Amino acid sequence: MELWNSDTVNWLLSGDVSVAYQTRRDLLEEPEEALEPLRLRIAEEGWGKRFLELRDTDTGTWGGGYYGPKWVSAHYTLLNLMNMGFPPGHPAFRQSAEILLDKLWPNHGWVQKKRMQDLCVAAMVLSICCYTGIRSASLNEIIDYILCKQYPDGGWNCNWDRGDAKSSVHTTLTVLEALRDYAAGHYAYRAEEAAGRLVAAQEFLLKKRLFRSVRTGEIFDKHMLMLSFPCRWKYDILRCLDYFQSV
Repeated sequence: MELWNSDTVNWLLSGDVSVAYQTRRDLLEEPEEALEPLRLRIAEEGWGKRFLELRDTDTGTWGGGYYGPKWVSAHYTLLNLMNMGFPPGHPAFRQSAEILLDKLWPNHGWVQKKRMQDLCVAAMVLSICCYTGIRSASLNEIIDYILCKQYPDGGWNCNWDRGDAKSSVHTTLTVLEALRDYAAGHYAYRAEEAAGRLVAAQEFLLKKRLFRSVRTGEIFDKHMLMLSFPCRWKYDILRCLDYFQSV
């Protein structure tokens, strides 16, 4: 029996160009070089074109802001575009990513006098910047921040500054995705050390069998079985599986 029902595949291929691109890349496993002309079309038609039309060319933002208002600001729109497979070298994407890095990682990450940038936000910004190939000392600082905040159990938690003792699946997966994108971008700064941190973090998720308590075996949050899109920073088992297949 064929793995993919042809009617389903044909339905996907007839959808938005971004869906057709992902279908051919992920389900039909066509090589990236063959798909490049299709990928470039994501910026020229359908949802990708509509996103570009909504971009404020004066500020490089969407929704009137950098991180807020949720979920329509530059930060989350760039995440959406990235997950759609938007052309990473597109000038508008790269310019907005550079602006986002400048605004969300000011003063070595100190967004307030006594508060560092949220760890999940920093990791997502790292992913966005790596996706479009930005080279900046600020990315080195984000890597330093991520590596120094890893918990003994292998994961990470955005509430590290509030004294949370255990890692969060949300934060851990977001950081793992960022480190994957960092490696894919062939960045050199602390690259070997970052790669060495992955196994413990992956084990943190696998010990939970993706969605169960290690101690009781019970589902620790029913929302983990709700397969939502866009995921944004939220964890679910499909997003986790997608991460593992990507590495």
